[in-house]
Amino acid sequence: MIRTLEVRLGATLVGHLTNLPDDSTVFAFSPEYREWRERPVLSQSFLDDSGDLLEAPAYARRLAPPFFSNLLPEGGMRTIISEQLNVSKERDFPLLAYLGGDLVGAVTLSPSEPLAPVPGDAMH
Repeated sequence: MIRTLEVRLGATLVGHLTNLPDDSTVFAFSPEYREWRERPVLSQSFLDDSGDLLEAPAYARRLAPPFFSNLLPEGGMRTIISEQLNVSKERDFPLLAYLGGDLVGAVTLSPSEPLAPVPGDAMH
């Protein structure tokens, strides 16, 4: 099952974070955000040396691409939340889906469509 979260910076739709059936996670910018010349910057890590958005989607296996993984709690807090959700603390996507409205800074993640629970993924 493919599950997708909308990535917003404030009210601006920046792109989509998608969890694929092999448990890899990919982030791609929305076409509108990519074309907007006065867009707010999500992260310098998504810019090339000339300041343009990277063309290739960000991809990671089990963990989310580093920018998103770094939005999650670490250590004991991550363990507590993972245990409450009954998911491995090594899997970022369920944690991002659960905490997406309460992340550090102006970034929010919300389901593009209602997320169907995956065995072992209690969303609430």
